Amino acid sequence: MDVPTNPRDDNYVYKPGSLLRTFSGNSVAGRHATKFPDPEHPSGEWNTLELICFGDTAIHIVNEVVVMVSYQPRKLSETGEIPLKKGKIQLQSEGAELFYKDVQMKSITEIQEGILEE
Repeated sequence: MDVPTNPRDDNYVYKPGSLLRTFSGNSVAGRHATKFPDPEHPSGEWNTLELICFGDTAIHIVNEVVVMVSYQPRKLSETGEIPLKKGKIQLQSEGAELFYKDVQMKSITEIQEGILEE
């Protein structure tokens, strides 16, 4: 995927309007971009997460704040890169207990106006 980021310490941090960097297992930037800002509630409180996927854009929203936008998601195959335009949705946690409630999915025909305004 390509994400607009700025370098910070030993990481890249999401920043709208910045240079688009490619993140993958074999890219110079590595596999990981950090969200920004971090509007998560304190431990033990519920957070609201929204992921909008439309065309070649994925918008990550935490508690009504856009924290990352990625473009052109793709996976590596034996023949090169393949655009990701469909597939499974996986909910996961990385190294911590996690609870979900009220999971909803809906189809959209466009990205809501104003959501990507900087």
